[in-house]
Amino acid sequence: MGSQIRNHGCGLLLGLLLVLPSCGPDRTGEPSGRLEQRIDSAGGVVRVRNLGAAPRWSLNPLVTVGSGAATGAPAADEFGRISTVSTDRQGNLWVADALSHDIRVFGSGGSLVRRIGREGQGPGEFLSIYSLAWVGDVALALDFGNGRIAELSETGEWLGTRPAPGRVSGPPSSMRFYATSDTAVYQWSARASDGGIELEWVEQGRDSATFAWPRLELDPPEPTQILCHSPNGTISFFDLPFSGQLLKQPAGRGLTYVVWTEEYHIAELDAQGDTVRTIEYARPSAPISDAEWDEARAEYQEFRDQWTDAKCDPSGVSRPALKPAIRNVLVDTRGDLWVEAYTAKGLVWDVFDSGGVLMGTLPGFEYLESVAPSIRGDLIAWVEADSLGVERARVARVLRQPSS
Repeated sequence: MGSQIRNHGCGLLLGLLLVLPSCGPDRTGEPSGRLEQRIDSAGGVVRVRNLGAAPRWSLNPLVTVGSGAATGAPAADEFGRISTVSTDRQGNLWVADALSHDIRVFGSGGSLVRRIGREGQGPGEFLSIYSLAWVGDVALALDFGNGRIAELSETGEWLGTRPAPGRVSGPPSSMRFYATSDTAVYQWSARASDGGIELEWVEQGRDSATFAWPRLELDPPEPTQILCHSPNGTISFFDLPFSGQLLKQPAGRGLTYVVWTEEYHIAELDAQGDTVRTIEYARPSAPISDAEWDEARAEYQEFRDQWTDAKCDPSGVSRPALKPAIRNVLVDTRGDLWVEAYTAKGLVWDVFDSGGVLMGTLPGFEYLESVAPSIRGDLIAWVEADSLGVERARVARVLRQPSS
């Protein structure tokens, strides 16, 4: 049985320590004053508290590719369903299409540089590309359809393959490479062991898998989904609108960030599940508008209108007083931690160094949750979709301002 997160007064208990930073009234007002850190430790756990307003960073849009259905010959940037994006050292955008089973590379002006692969099981062919990432000058393409990882050069040459650890299923947003540097990426997998199945993080280096450690099994302190049984025997799942979520993100060899998104509090755990560092930032809580609430519960409400006799657990949906503190967390190839936070003015990204020190804040952007943004150096690549479902891939440069 894995470790558990449980309600414990005004905080949470996780492994040895995961104490939430705030009890009492909700936070109000934007962070203000000079940015500072208060760092202390107890029992071998470092606690980093960030206070004040962070330097304001910005995004400089560089390129957008993607077009709607074309008449005649398909356009080079017409995608069926984008499964993953990344950028190379020259700033080119790499886009994998799940329907055409290929990778397309676009230059800084948005023009097609090259097309890599086709559907199949032989060299240079793909069946289901879930993720792209870089280890040095080698691109790794996670092809679960063929049960392998393809190795490609920067110019798209086929270099070979290696086995994809495990044969687990799930969406590309989680069944993907997690890059924490330019020399290693991580993928979670499952392997058989005495007594059952063990989940683990596998490190992929330039030439092979180089390291593995257990993927912590943690239970959220509160329900995050609604489970419904329809009269026809169908079982349906719905996310509880604006509920907390338990996020896990590898931080590097043997380390994992764990976040219960209700609070702006990140725990860094070692391979044994012990907390080694906590990172906090006092941000105001954000209200939920009526329009946001109606949109968030629309799918579940439609189901309930259709199946009035369905049995659901929990039986109803209560509107929270406020949004969660955090929506998502990512790590870039510098090892910096990116925290997507809700604010009264919209989403923002707070960026912390590997020691938990807040460095800057930049505006949020809308992206398809099914495709994780890629952050390599100062370039961010992500996928968005318009009201007609047309998908576009975008690249922007992070303009970092000095902290003084």
